[in-house]
This record gives sequence, C-alpha cells and structure tokens, in this order.
Amino acid sequence: MKLRVDTCTVPKVREASGIASMDIDEESALHAGRLPGLHSDPFDRMLVAQAIVHGMTILTPDPDIEQYGVRVLW
Repeated sequence: MKLRVDTCTVPKVREASGIASMDIDEESALHAGRLPGLHSDPFDRMLVAQAIVHGMTILTPDPDIEQYGVRVLW
C-alpha cells in the first residue's frame, strides 16, 4: 500500500492526534543488529527492534514482521 502525503502535514497531524515521535536510541540500534535476517528491509528491522526494546505493538500488514515474535496489529 502506497500513500501520498505532504511531509509538512505529517508532524501536524501526528501531534494533533496525540502521537509522539520516537528517536532511534542506542539500545534499539544495537538490538536491530542482533536480529536474525528474517526480513530484508533495514527500516522494518529497526521498527521491530524498537517494538521489542520498548514493549510496543507494530501496526502493519507485513506477515514477515510477525516472524520476530513482536506484537503485530492489522
């Protein structure tokens, strides 16, 4: 699924929705490097690492993400 969005609008909508942004922290980056190579997309691997480290759920239709044992909602 591809979405076209105005990059100037994203922060405004995110903030208005009460959603916080999340920086890439050292612990998550190191964890991403230790993940098994089940998914080829490095950005998705970082999302998985952040979800594991911070106890979060990933909202995605990507079935490969579930292979990491992280909570997924779609």
